[in-house]
Amino acid sequence: MARFPAFDDYSQKRNFGDGIKRCNELLRKNPKNIQLLTTKLRVLYAAGSDEVSQVLDDLVAIQPREIQDIVEMEAAVVDGQSDFFPRPSSAGPAVAKVWDAAAKAVTTVDQKLEILTLRFERAVLDDRLTDAQQALIQLKAVQPRNRVVYMAHAAFTQLISTSNEDLQARLAMGLARRAVSERFGDDKTLDCRVPGQIFAVQGSVKDLESIEGGPFQDSKHVSDARRRRQGKVAANGSAITSKVPEPGSVPTQEWLAVEVSSLKRTFATLIDSGASTEALRAFATNAIRLFQESISNLGTGARRSPVDACFLAASALVRMFEQTADTQYLLHSAYLAERLLRHHEHTHEARLVLVYLYMRLNLGSLAMRLFDSLNIKEIQHDTVGHVLFTRLSLIHPHATVWGREAADGMLPFKRTAHALKVYVRCEEKLAETQASVLSHGQTGMVFDLQELRDSLRMSLSRRVTLLEHRRVARLTRGDIGDDEAAKAMGPLACENWVQTKDNRDFDAAFDYGYNVERALHGRGSLAPREACVLFALAADTAWCIATESSSMVTKPSEVLEKARQAKEVVDPLLPFDQQASKLGMTTAEYLAGVLALCTLELLTYVQSAGDDVAEERVAEHIASIHDASEHLSVDGLTKVSDPLAERLLDYYAYTDVLGIVAVACRFVRSKAPAEAAKELQHLQDQAHRLVARLQQRATAQQVAIKGSGVRQHMERDREVWDGVRMLGEVELRDFCEEVAKAAKEGWDGMLKIKLV
Repeated sequence: MARFPAFDDYSQKRNFGDGIKRCNELLRKNPKNIQLLTTKLRVLYAAGSDEVSQVLDDLVAIQPREIQDIVEMEAAVVDGQSDFFPRPSSAGPAVAKVWDAAAKAVTTVDQKLEILTLRFERAVLDDRLTDAQQALIQLKAVQPRNRVVYMAHAAFTQLISTSNEDLQARLAMGLARRAVSERFGDDKTLDCRVPGQIFAVQGSVKDLESIEGGPFQDSKHVSDARRRRQGKVAANGSAITSKVPEPGSVPTQEWLAVEVSSLKRTFATLIDSGASTEALRAFATNAIRLFQESISNLGTGARRSPVDACFLAASALVRMFEQTADTQYLLHSAYLAERLLRHHEHTHEARLVLVYLYMRLNLGSLAMRLFDSLNIKEIQHDTVGHVLFTRLSLIHPHATVWGREAADGMLPFKRTAHALKVYVRCEEKLAETQASVLSHGQTGMVFDLQELRDSLRMSLSRRVTLLEHRRVARLTRGDIGDDEAAKAMGPLACENWVQTKDNRDFDAAFDYGYNVERALHGRGSLAPREACVLFALAADTAWCIATESSSMVTKPSEVLEKARQAKEVVDPLLPFDQQASKLGMTTAEYLAGVLALCTLELLTYVQSAGDDVAEERVAEHIASIHDASEHLSVDGLTKVSDPLAERLLDYYAYTDVLGIVAVACRFVRSKAPAEAAKELQHLQDQAHRLVARLQQRATAQQVAIKGSGVRQHMERDREVWDGVRMLGEVELRDFCEEVAKAAKEGWDGMLKIKLV
């Protein structure tokens, strides 16, 4: 007998019509076969058919009794809704009816508990909060004295509330007040944090006051609410310290501390007053001198003073770079931090700031080496990973020359893949812990676990890393492949890319009144945000359409609309660099993004037109792509000598988007009228010529870079240079050689790119 069809038989070729036909043939002979109906349900969801509701009704009428059948049916519905946005909080009434019928059909309490607990756990794992709440309501009916279930019910009821005025909020408040009035807190084995958390979330001052001094108050939510109520907001980590005595005849270490305190006050004043580059230069040289003294003859036993002196000097130098756009000051800062690590190797902030500095200098291999030394653990990737992964594909998408044995850490594609797997792994662990709350009884963790799950799923850093991962693949492999990381992130809807949570930590190093991390990370006036994501998503979507690869959005037109909206907030009459800055991009990123949008417009038109592609419309799109290509000014870019790798990002950004233009022209050419096809061929050839020109210039840049040239670049500000060189001539020479090597690697990577 022939086997029953399976969904996988039709998913790869997407011949869902054949699958539906085959299921119907078999169902005519066996209309109540649950396996066949479930397979048909999956195929109908994939095909976007309106028959889904009818099959669900058929399954409800059959009332499956085997738990595995119910699980398969529920999984089919959940998978079918995977691209719905916002994500549904329930699998729907049909699935609920099947679970309800199964629970009613069994006769013993243990059987009911087994079914309802499984229903609850599956709902939590899938993040279906409404279904989880319904399962808890039924569990309460079976076990009315189980206070763990009661607390879990209260917590999940609050979680599905959207405002303090809705029904769920009122129910949660009622459950919390009842727990307090019935003295649940007297049970020493019970986690009693949920009522206090509900009071805190809803901001009920009277209820919060009623639980002071009792077990209901032992949660971060209650503590935070109390601090807000008392107006005692925690300090933001400013490094400016309280006043210290003036220096005098005191021991060396005390003298250093006094000098550093004086520098802190001076620097804060300089920043507040908007000091000139000259004033900052004088401050920086003074701080460098103190740093040099603190790590040499005065530094025996000193710990924090050398660190502060170094970071104060670096802060001033970064501010000077911000004022002048002269990268020599970033090199000075990097050298200071490297010297600090020689004396205090466990200074985490120095390693972190070095990653920022090297990324801003477009020295990707050095940034990767320092990032690996940070030993970032699991969920920290979400708060710190942006330091490396925001623009890695545009400065070093290829493998590094050094450290080949430690392959994964030195291959950007594997490095970004590892970071993305961290999100999946952490989400799964959090979900499993939350789903097992009825077993371990720690109901007070429900709110924190849900908050973490939401943060990871909606993470801005996660989206940026995924886009970087795919761009690295485009530039180094020529394909993207079927990326599981995109599916793990949630619905393939454009809204899922813009409704994000920004968990990036820009206060992980030091701040003496001037945030170095934000200054280094933001290439424009802002750190990369929604517009950057949309422009990169548009480029990725264009590539996917042109290469007929799986896309990260189901409706490319939504990406175009959102990207246009993001672009329209900027005055189009402003110079390109100012438009880019207002969106948190470099000029090259902005211009490449505009070209990607023009290319995506052509591709979406051709997709929607089908067999009716109009030559005039294609010509209009070709003209806009040509104009956007001209704005790249590749000729002007390739005539400028680069002392290091300052324009390397421009080269990679333009090469990437020109590669997208080339594959788009090839894709559309086969569908366009003859005359338009000729123009598309010319446009494709032009893209190849421009990339060849960029690579030719990259070859010259790579050959020209030497350690002596780096030194000359750093020598131009003699005052700062004289201070820096006092930290060691040999070490400075080695530093310049390492920087030159990293820059050469970056330029060399340009030569490895081959357009598809």
